[in-house]
Amino acid sequence: VDGGLAAGDRVIIEGLQKSAGIIPAKTGAAFLRSIWMEAEGGSLKIMSTDSSLEFCGEYPAQVLTPGRVGVQGRAFCDLVRNLKGELSIKADPEGKNVLIEQGRRKYKLPANEPEWFQPFAPFPEGETVFWSGDFLQELISCTMKMMKSILMSLHEGQVIQEIRI
Repeated sequence: VDGGLAAGDRVIIEGLQKSAGIIPAKTGAAFLRSIWMEAEGGSLKIMSTDSSLEFCGEYPAQVLTPGRVGVQGRAFCDLVRNLKGELSIKADPEGKNVLIEQGRRKYKLPANEPEWFQPFAPFPEGETVFWSGDFLQELISCTMKMMKSILMSLHEGQVIQEIRI
């Protein structure tokens, strides 16, 4: 990202939206409102955290110069969401600003201090299991029904109207 990269906005917008989704709306710590981008090889990593949950997504990109930079997350996400087509993203030579270019359009956002970056926990090696949101919703629903049934039988016929978790 220091020297630049080119990426299709539709390719990275999904990651930016997920990343911005966990950023706290209001907090005193600016690093928690940041989206960090790390470019190397042929990919762009998009990272953010709310200090208890981390998001790290990797997307294909044409990396001209590898590097890492952080920006105010929601502002960057909103800008990229409103642009259509391929984008060029790079840090200025001093590392004080992130420059976003699309054709003749040029935008500049302040870059975060590099010291603010908090290393993310590595994803565990080994086999991974991908679950869809629908499957998880069904699993939670079935678990809640089973818990309600168990609790009803434990309370000697008293019907529990609501269970809150």
